Amino acid sequence: ERVLVEEWLTGLEVSVFAFVDGESVSPLAAACDYKRANDGDLGPNTGGMGAYSPPVFWNDALESDIRERIMLPAARALASEECPFSGILYGGLMLTAPRSLSSTAAWATRRRRSCCRASRPT
Repeated sequence: ERVLVEEWLTGLEVSVFAFVDGESVSPLAAACDYKRANDGDLGPNTGGMGAYSPPVFWNDALESDIRERIMLPAARALASEECPFSGILYGGLMLTAPRSLSSTAAWATRRRRSCCRASRPT
């Protein structure tokens, strides 16, 4: 028999994106997606039907912490393994610590669009 032990994480969830050129990591763009089907955060979980950026809780201190503790070490670890990454690095984070739940080099479309819109000059 198998036993699966999971930790219940509560708190805010955020997606972060950064340009990476081997070992350097740009300032982060952040977005959140909508999870519930109905207004008021009610209804079944959809996995994300839309997104917004920047999150209301996003600030310079949080950006710096995530960049220094998660994104930079990830880029540097790849470079140290003689596999430097250049492109856009994605991190799916829970802000309980913060902890990385997932990371990829692919854009999550809803969140990418909201980050791009948020970064346009006015």
